[in-house]
Amino acid sequence: NVKGIAGGSATITTLNINNNNIFTLNSSGANATITGIEVTAGSTVNVNNIFLSGITGTGTGSPLANGFVISGGTTVNVFHNYLYSIFQNGAIATTSPAINGMLFSGGGTVTTYNNMVSNLGTPNANLTDAIRVVSVTSTTPSSTYNFYYNSFNVAASSAGPDFGTTTLYHAAN
Repeated sequence: NVKGIAGGSATITTLNINNNNIFTLNSSGANATITGIEVTAGSTVNVNNIFLSGITGTGTGSPLANGFVISGGTTVNVFHNYLYSIFQNGAIATTSPAINGMLFSGGGTVTTYNNMVSNLGTPNANLTDAIRVVSVTSTTPSSTYNFYYNSFNVAASSAGPDFGTTTLYHAAN
């Protein structure tokens, strides 16, 4: 598994991940995961002014490519970021999705605004939900997710006969 930046701890009062450029991360292998930025915890978390481009995964089984993964934090702010060119090139037909532009699997109050996500691709996937631009899988009771003024450009295709994308996926909470 490959991660560009990973951070977080319950003892961190304020975690700022800002003003970074992340280019060309590659991962291959069975069930491999590649992630641009991952945040696991923190009282106040700010992820902003990130330019993330060139995330590419290949592999077999259920490989996964993620731009951002936010799995914890009491107050999380994700803003003014540009995620571009995230690809999972493996011939995937087992587990959806193959790509998450931004994955929110935890957090108390999460606010995301003025982000742009574009050019996500799974050229060989055979999945009805191959790409999720924004995926909220957290089922934490009383959590709040706010989305304002974000731009998404999904122009994806695949050689697989079953292919689909989701701009905003929300499981439940």
